[in-house]
Amino acid sequence: MLNENKRISDFTGVAKFHEAGYFGSRVFAATGEAQYIGKAEAHGYKYIRPITWYSTGDDWHGTETAFIFWEVAPQATLVTIPDAKCKINGIDYDFNIDGLALADKYGITLMYLSMLNNTDCSIRDTALDKHPNFFYITGTGNNEPVGSFNQLTLCKNIYGVGAYYLADDGTITIPDYDSDAVDNADFAAPARVYYDIFGTPSPFDGVSCSDPYLVGMCALVQDFFIDKTGKPLTREMMYQFLKDNSFDCCTVGKDTKTGWGYVVLPDPTTIDIVKYQPSYQPNVPKPTYTVQMGAFSQYQNCVSLKIKINALPDTIGAGYSKAFIKQVDNVFKLQVGIFSIKANAQKVVDDLKAKGYSAFITTR
Repeated sequence: MLNENKRISDFTGVAKFHEAGYFGSRVFAATGEAQYIGKAEAHGYKYIRPITWYSTGDDWHGTETAFIFWEVAPQATLVTIPDAKCKINGIDYDFNIDGLALADKYGITLMYLSMLNNTDCSIRDTALDKHPNFFYITGTGNNEPVGSFNQLTLCKNIYGVGAYYLADDGTITIPDYDSDAVDNADFAAPARVYYDIFGTPSPFDGVSCSDPYLVGMCALVQDFFIDKTGKPLTREMMYQFLKDNSFDCCTVGKDTKTGWGYVVLPDPTTIDIVKYQPSYQPNVPKPTYTVQMGAFSQYQNCVSLKIKINALPDTIGAGYSKAFIKQVDNVFKLQVGIFSIKANAQKVVDDLKAKGYSAFITTR
């Protein structure tokens, strides 16, 4: 039921970004899971598996999560970066060193992991502190067995995502299986999205659906900021952006199942770029200042004044000899110079007035 996906896309604001031309084409994102070779390519998606022999043992799950990500950001490139410390094909591998080196190599700014992970958060956070543009999201986990949760979400530099269901009438429902064992949720995203690998839409359900969907949304946001400013958002600013565009699901404020709430992307045309990238300087045309002398309905009258001004002694570099006539509708205006600095235009006005002529400044 791909029309169900459209309903969710409309609700989450994804459709607005697609309509504005943002599909993630400028973005490289990472997944901690591998997927079946050839499935992405068969659908025109871009997928890189740098460590070809790596597998979590369930590449089908990794394929499903990847297709959820691409449902949101179909033009983004997805790279498998194992989140582990282990031997891969007899070679030592450590995400905190080797994985983040791969992230640097490919320019990756986003990552998701739809699996439980027990890591030393003190070591992980120290490693991620050196990568301020790396935004990592993972599912909060399920309440089965009772009290279980994804310990990766306890790291300060990694963010937990809970799940929600969207009813036809727009009602939000939080599933019982969504972990609330600890306060480890930051946001919530859709719990059920359809994907199409074999020509028949199939539902993907659970917290494992929520984090690739939200990272797909983040890919659209990064695509927008890279397009507008040439730079992606930092981890801090991406978190702030999502928080600013979150809506309470349950109680007011942050809660254990959905964090700050479900994320809805705003219309891209309304985004305050400078708020999230303070160093950005909008390319706003600077005003110019023109000295104008009269407006005439008769062209010859304007020409007569122009001849007089052209002959004036020019002791301040005003450019009297280059005074020109500008016609606006049926009105002829005599103008002297175009200045980027208003004070320079004012000097010309003062000089003309001292010579007995009327003049004033116009801005455009």
